[in-house]
Amino acid sequence: MPNTNPVNDNAGVTGYILAKSAEANLARVYPIGAVSRGQKGEELADIAELKESGCVAVTDDGHPVATALLMRRALEYTSMFKMPVIEHCEEQTLKGDGVAHEGFHASALGLRGIPGEAESIMALRDIALAELTGGILHIAHMSARQTLDAVRYGKSRGARVTCEVTPHHFVLTDEMLAAPVAYDTNVKMNPPLREAADRDAMLAGIADGSVDVIATDHAPHHHDEKHVEFDRAPFGITGLETAVSLCFDRLVHQGIVSVSRLVELMSVNPARILDLPGGSLAEGAPADISILAPDLAVTVSAASMRSLSRNTPFDGWTLRGGVAATIVGGRAVYVNGDVNLQMSREGFSRA
Repeated sequence: MPNTNPVNDNAGVTGYILAKSAEANLARVYPIGAVSRGQKGEELADIAELKESGCVAVTDDGHPVATALLMRRALEYTSMFKMPVIEHCEEQTLKGDGVAHEGFHASALGLRGIPGEAESIMALRDIALAELTGGILHIAHMSARQTLDAVRYGKSRGARVTCEVTPHHFVLTDEMLAAPVAYDTNVKMNPPLREAADRDAMLAGIADGSVDVIATDHAPHHHDEKHVEFDRAPFGITGLETAVSLCFDRLVHQGIVSVSRLVELMSVNPARILDLPGGSLAEGAPADISILAPDLAVTVSAASMRSLSRNTPFDGWTLRGGVAATIVGGRAVYVNGDVNLQMSREGFSRA
């Protein structure tokens, strides 16, 4: 995502990201450029330049596209390149200085609230503009049941809109603000954890096909940044290392989705939406493969995470299902030591 310093709003920054990822040589990294210069919401970034330099989509993630006119122009422009605009839906005046979902738990703790309508109102604006322009719109990290209704409405009218949900939004609720530890900044994210009705709506959307993608919304922060008063802490949690286990434990083993549907949500559909050569085991496709272990016992340990950040609300959770190995370009870059795998000419097998 481009909400970095400096903002990825030009070919120089995009090139730097690609060079660093090639140097690491552990994963394929697909940069996403900014919609507006400096993410300031004033004028469009050079989208053609971003596309040519390797960006696969544009977004002002962390901020919504500031005005309806700017969003209209972005959707018109990106449609020429078949690129999606990924939107962080948030009506800024409704969000205000809110830090948690507007509801009982935030009120009881004296925290300023963010209503679900702050998300859904912006989603409705952008879906209408996608219908008007024929542009491609993807709603990021959806959290509110009203937003899901808006996406369903847009799809029913033929708008080119897709959406994603994060594991924390279909697993957790705003009850976590108060327990097990009150004011735990590791449950502060944007959009915020919402009430049970919203969580259940996300699960229903995943089950019925309304939700297209499960994404991590991985947002690492240093311990010192998070170890402050709730109001002052940055939004976001780490998500990469817990995503597969949470999905298996709460979706597959609960009978909400099949393994093949989970693969669609986490691999096939993201590749399709971003027009990437992934999400397939077809002959000739890139040999980028995650080997999954559906019954692997996983205990989340923040202290043992490979990420340099430890800001997770799932520390200590025991989950069923995980990753056995990861192959990038035919090369094993990760093998889980808790799974006994043997590799032969035919590939990996579980011993």
